[in-house]
Amino acid sequence: MAHIYTIRCPKCGKEYEAMKGILMSECDKPIPDERREETPVACPHCGQTLSLQDEKSKAYIQTVMMVD
Repeated sequence: MAHIYTIRCPKCGKEYEAMKGILMSECDKPIPDERREETPVACPHCGQTLSLQDEKSKAYIQTVMMVD
């Protein structure tokens, strides 16, 4: 199952989306490194990285949508 996160960047304040996990249609393929839960996401506007597993990061996650 994949999760789509809407994140407000702690540095520049702009919102962006990041996807973690894989879709059912991709289940026969390995998970790309950038979509692993432990891999930090980078803001496409300023490059600030954010670990979604860090407890402090939860303040910057606006929404989480599960997709299948």
